[in-house]
Formats: sequence, C-alpha cells, structure tokens
Amino acid sequence: MTASRCGLARSAVGRARAGAGLALVLFATTFGCGAGAPGGENKTDALRVLVATSLAPAVRAIAAPLARAGISLQLETGPSLVLVRKVTDLGQRADLLVLADLSLFEEPPLVAHLDGSPQLVALDRMVLAHRPGAPGLAEARAGRWPEVLLRPAVRFGIAAPDLAPCGYRTLLVWRLAERTMGQHALAARLEAACPAARRRASLGALVALVQSGELDYAFLYASTARAAGLGAIELGPEIDLSDPARADTYARVALPRGAGGAPVRGAPIRCAAAVLRGGARETARRLLQRLRSDRGRATLRGFGFVPPPQRAAGRTR
Repeated sequence: MTASRCGLARSAVGRARAGAGLALVLFATTFGCGAGAPGGENKTDALRVLVATSLAPAVRAIAAPLARAGISLQLETGPSLVLVRKVTDLGQRADLLVLADLSLFEEPPLVAHLDGSPQLVALDRMVLAHRPGAPGLAEARAGRWPEVLLRPAVRFGIAAPDLAPCGYRTLLVWRLAERTMGQHALAARLEAACPAARRRASLGALVALVQSGELDYAFLYASTARAAGLGAIELGPEIDLSDPARADTYARVALPRGAGGAPVRGAPIRCAAAVLRGGARETARRLLQRLRSDRGRATLRGFGFVPPPQRAAGRTR
C-alpha cells in the first residue's frame, strides 16, 4: 500500500516545493540553525525536525522549551509524502520525522533510515471547514453538505491526494459518505466538481484560500481548522476516520493506485514520529518523549488532536 502511494509523490516533489514553502511560513518557526555531523551520533545541541504541516503548530509549541534551553532547533514543514521523499530520495539529513500517517513509516526505503520504531503521538479527524457566510452553510451543517458542495456556485477545495495524507483521506471520506448516505456515485461527482486548481499541495495554502474567501469550503483535519480559526462542520465518526473501533468499516473503501500497486484503504487517522539514524538521536528522543508526555498530550489536545490511549502510544510494531 505505502509503496504505491509514495510512488505517486516521487515525481511530484519538485512541484510541491512552493506549497511546502508557504506552509513553512504559515505554520513553522525556526529556532536558530544547527549543522549535524554527517554520520553517526550527532553530539551537538542542534536538532532538525521534518514535520507534517498539520502537526507543525503543536510540535512547535511542545519543542519551544528545548529552544529556550539552548538547543538550536529547526522545524521544516511540508506534506508528509514530500517529507518522506526528502529523506529517502534526496538524502536530506534530519533527526526526527513527524508524519500525519503512521503507515508511511512502513515504506521500506524509509524503514532503513529509522532508529527504532515509530511512536503514535496523536489521532485526528476530517472536517469540512468553511469561511464565514459560506453559501448553503445552514444546510451543510444540517448534514446536506454533499448537496451544497455540488452546486455550481459553491467553491470547495482539498489537499493534493498524491502529496498529502489529508488529500487521499478526503477521497476516502467521500467514498464512505457515498456508502453511508446511499448516494449513488457521490464520490465521483465530488471529484468532478473539484478541479485541479482547487487541489493544493500545502494545507497552509488551502487554509489561506478559505481565509481569503477564494474558497467557500475545504476538507481539512479538525486540528488544522482549529489552528487556523476556521469554522468546521463535523462529518460524524461513521466517515471522518476518527474512530479506531470503526477501522474495519473504514477499510471497506479504497483508492486504486496505478502500476499494479495495492489500493490505499480507509483507516483511522494516526499521526506518528520516529527518530532518524545518523543525526542527533539523543536530542531527538528528548523531543519525542516530550510529544508523548502528559504535558505534550495536553498541548496536542489544545491544538485539536486526540492523544492516543497511553497503552497505544508506545511501540507500533
């Protein structure tokens, strides 16, 4: 599954750089800059973190005490699939990798770069974010959001499915809604109503389009909508990928992938982090521990995430 999904991003890394750069401006802060040793354990008090755009505000807040303690901390954000390829294809050095999809850590080329197993750090859910006064808002809140979005005058957007987990999760949500609501070909109709111009590599760019009024609605994570101060319509646990107990139901829908790749199936949204080899491993572990600490869990909750149960926050494989 992950090999075919990440393969789509291999040719798209270049065109995503502009979007990832905007996300960096909107969501990330760089605390100094530190260069690590090219190999082995990095003994300097410097840390480079690659973090998915949706997780950047929370990680930045949790990491702030390390920066105040004198650690040179650099956070670089972008779509999860692009960050994976920065490590596996471009050979960029980093110490900690924080992704919006736990399953991406199963990609064989990435596994070779991991120092230990990835750790589950947060759960999330999909929502339909909106601008103030969006057309059909009352109807959308009443559960008739598919009808509203399919109106010609309504403009909605999504993240690019070939670059961001939020994008391919949106397509899975549409398929779940089709089954749950009994609306024939709903997913296909929504895809046709959302042209390429409204599919953005960066969640930051997608948020900006809603904030500016260029889009009426956008499918986002609940945490992203909250961090951006956007209103959000709840989609319900039947389709929003929030409930681990509904994993079997979510898995009933899938996205086909080319080149004979296995389909990407629906699954609960699980965000995870892992220490990478060849960098500042001990310092990276300090930040990872902070992400999973009681204070870190409280911070994640404040940013709209749901911390995983303590028993599930340890080793994932």
